[in-house]
Amino acid sequence: MKRLIQFLNLYGKVDQRKNIVWNMIANFLSALQTFIFLLFVTRVSGAESAGMFSFALAVAALETVALYGISDFQATDVGEKYKTGHYFWLRVLVSVGIFVVSLLYLMMGNYTREKICIVLLLVFVRAMDSVDNVFNTMFLQQGRLECGAKISTVRMLFSYCCFVVAILITKNLLCTCIILAIAYFLFLPVEFWIIAPVLREGGWKPERRLLDLAGECFPLFISSFALIYICNLPKYSIDYCLTEEKQGYFAILFLPVNVINLLSSFLLRPILAELSGAWQYRNYKNFRRMVQKQVIWICVVTLFVLVLGKQVGLPLLSLIYGVDLTSYWKEFLVLLLAGGLNALTQSLTSVITAMRYAKELLLFYIFGGVTGTVFSFFLTRMYGIMGASALYAVMQFMLFVCFLVFIRKIIKKKEEVCYDQA
Repeated sequence: MKRLIQFLNLYGKVDQRKNIVWNMIANFLSALQTFIFLLFVTRVSGAESAGMFSFALAVAALETVALYGISDFQATDVGEKYKTGHYFWLRVLVSVGIFVVSLLYLMMGNYTREKICIVLLLVFVRAMDSVDNVFNTMFLQQGRLECGAKISTVRMLFSYCCFVVAILITKNLLCTCIILAIAYFLFLPVEFWIIAPVLREGGWKPERRLLDLAGECFPLFISSFALIYICNLPKYSIDYCLTEEKQGYFAILFLPVNVINLLSSFLLRPILAELSGAWQYRNYKNFRRMVQKQVIWICVVTLFVLVLGKQVGLPLLSLIYGVDLTSYWKEFLVLLLAGGLNALTQSLTSVITAMRYAKELLLFYIFGGVTGTVFSFFLTRMYGIMGASALYAVMQFMLFVCFLVFIRKIIKKKEEVCYDQA
């Protein structure tokens, strides 16, 4: 037990270098999870099972609403207006609610029992991820990102082992998802027991403050729901208009998109609390500099990925997954570009959250979600995978431009106020 505490560095000094390194490792393993899972599903069960698995992940992604919206709010709550217990119970309530909504959505659709079970199991897994993330964010809030990242690393490696061993032995996707769900369910109480000595007091009993927190986070909750809906809208439209096999191809083409998000998070996540502090203490010059640095970094990474995409990425994906993707090179490049735009959008979402303009963020995402829904099924039915890919790119570009203009306008307004007061 002592060695484990020493490894997690629960009581040690804060080391910014270790914070960055372990955050990179944890984010890398998190982004690699879908890649590894989909690889083994495709190799063992074929493209159709991969398509079913991809759709299940798209529905389960709605559980990360609690992660994206509440996580950024908690990380930027540097004054600790709310306690860790408040964030924990809010995550639980949101996760249960989304599980119920997912069940109702599946019951209304024309899905097989096997597909419904697989989707619900993965929704449960993502719910465990969401609840667990409250502890990682607590460490980030305290400037101890290393501790949370190490716990995430252990959890990711544990999930890899369970999933890979299960799919190789059972050769059945449903049984594999059952084993994965049990593994996640058992991991959470063990983690809670390990970190219990360093948990902050307060908020662990349901109280009125929980309602206040829910009210403040509600616009972020809807915004995150809309964001995830927009990101997975191409998969929903493919599920409705095309075949499971096409869904599998799209899922494989979509995988490198996460690489750009992964690389951009290496820079943003460690400085999120600093970014919030700069805004709260009216250091707008430093705030603007950090935002500009993030945007430039993502643009450089996107350009690099685009250059390597066709020559290296597509042949490599075809080799690894054992399917011929050469005819989809145009769709692949469009998705890579969309991935860069999505990374910019999510980065600026965190910035606007730190600025505490949740209601304006909500309006932008509702507009994007409604616009995307209007055109998604038509484009996918008419142009197939290219239609779904182009729709995703256009929606992300539209949101990025809106966010960028909004942020620049607010910063300029705040700077003018400070100048007048001086």
